Amino acid sequence: MRGVATVITRKTLHLAFDLLLADLLSTTTAMNAHVDEPMDDNARKAVHDALGVEIYPGTEIMTDGTVTSIVSARKIAGRNSRLTKTVANVHLKHTGKHALIPQPSNNPNDPLNWTRTWKWLTMSSMALSTFNYAFSPLSLSPQVPYYMESFNSTLPEVINFIGASVLVLGFTNFIWIPLSRGFGRRPVAIVTTLITTASCIWRARATTYNSFLGSVILCGIGSSPGETLGPVIIADIAFLHERGFWMGVYQWAFWSGLMVCSLRLLILLPG
Repeated sequence: MRGVATVITRKTLHLAFDLLLADLLSTTTAMNAHVDEPMDDNARKAVHDALGVEIYPGTEIMTDGTVTSIVSARKIAGRNSRLTKTVANVHLKHTGKHALIPQPSNNPNDPLNWTRTWKWLTMSSMALSTFNYAFSPLSLSPQVPYYMESFNSTLPEVINFIGASVLVLGFTNFIWIPLSRGFGRRPVAIVTTLITTASCIWRARATTYNSFLGSVILCGIGSSPGETLGPVIIADIAFLHERGFWMGVYQWAFWSGLMVCSLRLLILLPG
């Protein structure tokens, strides 16, 4: 029976690994679906001649200028009609009065082609995780006097909790961001949120100075994508004319996490 159970367990683990690998590959493919080829010299010259504007390499075409023809009109995912217009030999897809920058591909898995509902759910998750990333490591500050008493430590020793957390929070981005580019944003967001949650549980149950120090270092490792992953997700999912709103949501979530930490000080103050 033990041998049968071992075989079943191994098959289950292999199946789970295969499913996870397939999910990571599909996520990475979808995130890279809207990466367009650079504009060649002939297209750049044609646009320059049509619009009378110098088109430098890396420049995005954000308007059609004089519309010469309307190629197609259709409704996608509940959005306004997208019109494909022509300037010289460059075609731009539109929603209402806005040119879609970057231009979405024809891949249905392209995040730019997701439905409005799915985009809102994704951005809401991004905002909640950003709040968690900001709140978790910096919620130590209002409780410094209590840590001094609980661990019988001096002020510099307790400040080390904050310093160590912020230190690893800064440099571990060099690990998480390359991983998010290679394996996808979602796996990194899930893993780091789990790490942050586990570190908070460890921090709540720590009874010694060294144990608590280890928990805050782990919290810094898990919270580091808070300053980078949100803008990357916004760039993947939102068009240029939508990014201002979503960057405002991201900043609101990030700074709310910082401000709530300060409000806790008012609650903890005696009297």
